[in-house]
Amino acid sequence: MVTSMLLGVQSLSAGSSTVIDLNPKNFQHILSSKKPVLVKFWAAWCGPCRRMTPKYKKVSQSYVNKIIFTELNVDKQQAIASKYHVQSIPTTILFIHGKEMDRFTGGLDTKQIEYWASEIVKGRYN
Repeated sequence: MVTSMLLGVQSLSAGSSTVIDLNPKNFQHILSSKKPVLVKFWAAWCGPCRRMTPKYKKVSQSYVNKIIFTELNVDKQQAIASKYHVQSIPTTILFIHGKEMDRFTGGLDTKQIEYWASEIVKGRYN
């Protein structure tokens, strides 16, 4: 399973995060997943990013076997953020088979994330 291979020391056992922290080493492997991948671009100093994080993590728990939820710190991974033209944060991008399929810039609430995830699982982007 790609997810478990990429988590390294992280585990999807009860009580642990279901959101993968991306870096240059695991980014391309994640994008090559057969599962849809959501990437939240964020920074520690960003208020809307911090408010969105618990909501994003909560929704991710319902889609562990269907969608890979990830996040990428733009301050630590500037080259990747630049490659995908992320100019405002939070920005969340949906990748399917390594291709960008959708993007949302701005903070999302729980209902918006849930709706987006449900649409992904229904195959809206296939």
